[in-house]
Amino acid sequence: MSETVDLRQLLAIDIEAELRKLASAQLQGPWQLPAELVRRSLSAGARTVEVELGRASVRVRDDGAAIGRELLLALTDLLDAGVQAERRHRALLALEQAGALALLALPALRPGRVEVVARSHGLVRRLEFAGQGRANLSEGADPSGGRGTEFTVRGAELEPARARTYLADVARFAPAAVRVDGTDVSDGLRRYLARAELELPQFKLRGSVALAHRGEPARIWLLVHGVVSTHVGVTRAPCFEAVVELADKFAAGELTPAATAADLREAIAPALEAIVDAGVQLMLATGARSASLPAVSQARVLHLLLQALRSRRRAAEVLALPVVPALVSRDERRWLAIESLPALARPEPAFALDPEQNPDEFALPGPPVLLLGTADRGILAELLQLRFRSPPPRGNERMPISANLARGWRRLWQAFGGARRPLPESALSSAERQFLASLRAAVRGGAGAPERVELCAGAGSPRVTGEPATLYLGREHPDVRAAIAAAETGEAWVFPACVALLAGSGMPGTASRATWVRTWHRLLQGRG
Repeated sequence: MSETVDLRQLLAIDIEAELRKLASAQLQGPWQLPAELVRRSLSAGARTVEVELGRASVRVRDDGAAIGRELLLALTDLLDAGVQAERRHRALLALEQAGALALLALPALRPGRVEVVARSHGLVRRLEFAGQGRANLSEGADPSGGRGTEFTVRGAELEPARARTYLADVARFAPAAVRVDGTDVSDGLRRYLARAELELPQFKLRGSVALAHRGEPARIWLLVHGVVSTHVGVTRAPCFEAVVELADKFAAGELTPAATAADLREAIAPALEAIVDAGVQLMLATGARSASLPAVSQARVLHLLLQALRSRRRAAEVLALPVVPALVSRDERRWLAIESLPALARPEPAFALDPEQNPDEFALPGPPVLLLGTADRGILAELLQLRFRSPPPRGNERMPISANLARGWRRLWQAFGGARRPLPESALSSAERQFLASLRAAVRGGAGAPERVELCAGAGSPRVTGEPATLYLGREHPDVRAAIAAAETGEAWVFPACVALLAGSGMPGTASRATWVRTWHRLLQGRG
C-alpha cells in the first residue's frame, strides 16, 4: 500500500532547500551576514552605518532610505514556516528578483530572533520574529520623523570576532562611514600616497585609483554597493590599486544578483587597459609634483614610473618627466628627466649614490650625482643600458698620515690580497656552491656582464674588476648573504639577486629574467 504524498510539503522542502542554496552561494558562513546587511544599507544610500556585534547577535542601523513594505512582507512570509508554500515561494522569488540577498540569508540561517525597524516619512514599520510561529509586521505613526532601517538578529552563530575582521576587510572602501562597535573601518584610500577619481561611463564603472606607499603587484578591488566582493591581479603593469564599483552594471542588467566572483572579474575585463592607464596617469601627475613630496615618497613614485616604462605604458611621457633626483652641488638638488640620463652615463658610468647615503662623506664631482636605489639602477641598466659608479670618498687630506697609510694598505689588500682571492670549492657551503653555479649561469650572455663570478672571504662590497672582468663577492657582505638566502627559496630569485649584486655594471642574461617573469606571472594569476 503506497503512502499519500503531500505535494505542499514537498514544495515547502524545495523552498527551504532553495533558501539554503542561495545563502550558501553568497555566504561562506553566518559571520558574513553583517557585511551583507551593511551592503544593503549602502545600496539604500546610507551616509552612516552603525554595526554592533555581540555574542551570537548583530545590530545594523543606518540613515538610508527605509526598506520598503513589499520587501518586509516577503521577508515576513519567508521567516514564517507556517505560511502557505506557494506564498512563500512567491516571496522568495520577489526577494531574489530585487537582489535582496541579505534578506534571503536571514531565514536560511534560522535565527533565534529577528527584528527590523524601518522609518520613513513619519511612518515606522516593525517586523518581529521570535524564531518560531508567526512573524508579525506592524505599522504606525513615527513622531520622531526619522529615516533609516535597523536590523537586529540573534542566535545565528555569527562568530563576532570573525565577523568583525571580515567587515574591516570588505568595508574599508565604503563610500559612507561604517562603524563597527564604535570604530570606523571605512578608511578608504586616505592613507595612500596619492589617489584620484575613476570615471569610465563607457564601461558603466566608477571608483578610484591610488598609489600605495609599498607593494609590487597591481590590484583592482571589485565592489558591489560599496562592499568588496573580489579582486583582480594585473600582470605587466606598474603597481597601483583601483577600487571599482559595479553597481551600475547590475542596474543596467549586465549582471544579475546571482553573479559570482568569476562573473564580476569577467565583467571588468574589457576595461582593464583603461583602468591601468588611469593608474599610470596618476603616477605621472604625482611625479610632476615630486619636488614637494617627502624623500621616501619621491623614491616610491620614481620606482613606479620606472615600472611603467618597463611595461611600455606612456613611455614618452615617463621619459620626459623630471623625476630623477640629482645633486648638482652639495647644497642644491635638481630633478632630471629620465631621457637625459644617457648623456651622463656615456662613455663613463654615471655617478650615483643611494638615497640613504650621506653626500657629505663623498667628494662630489662636476657632473650631477644621481640619487638612486639599487632596484632603480637595475631597471635603468636594463632599459637604457646605463652604468653607475659611486663618487670618491672625501676627507683624505684631513686624515692623519697613519690613517691614510692604513686605508691605502687596506685598499691594496682588497684589490690584490685576500679580499679578492677566490675561495676554493672545498671552503664553500652547499648553499654557496649552488648559488655560485646559478649566478654564473645567470650572468652568461648579459649586456656588459662579467665573464667570471667568484666568492671571496670577508665582507667586501660586490665589485667588477680585473681582466677578464670578474664579479668578486665577499661572502659576509649583507647583500651577498641575502641573495644566497633568497636563491635557496627558488631559482626565480637568482635574477633579482644578480641585478642587485651587479649594481648597474652589467645585466644578467635573458634566460634568468624569463624564469623570473614566468614565476611572477603564475603567482599573480593565482592571486587574481
